[in-house]
Amino acid sequence: MKIVVDTNILLRAIIGDDAKPSQAAIEMMEQAEIVAVSLHALCELVWVLHSRYDVSRADIAAAIRKLLNTQNVVLNRPLSKRVCRCSMRTGILPMA
Repeated sequence: MKIVVDTNILLRAIIGDDAKPSQAAIEMMEQAEIVAVSLHALCELVWVLHSRYDVSRADIAAAIRKLLNTQNVVLNRPLSKRVCRCSMRTGILPMA
């Protein structure tokens, strides 16, 4: 199965603030052959973690690195200036 995840699914998997949906998000992503993530969802994830959940920049960068290093996760396009702009706004560079 190939899936495309949005920011809400990524948040549930990373934050784990609601046990049942968080576990469902994790299981769905683990079972998928390919998990497609858009750059928009990635930037929105960084913004929400930073602004809504007050997650530290270091922890956000670690979560993004872990996500991008997961074998079945693919981005819809290469990291680009768009990610750099997103990173500059939050002060977080996911690949650093």
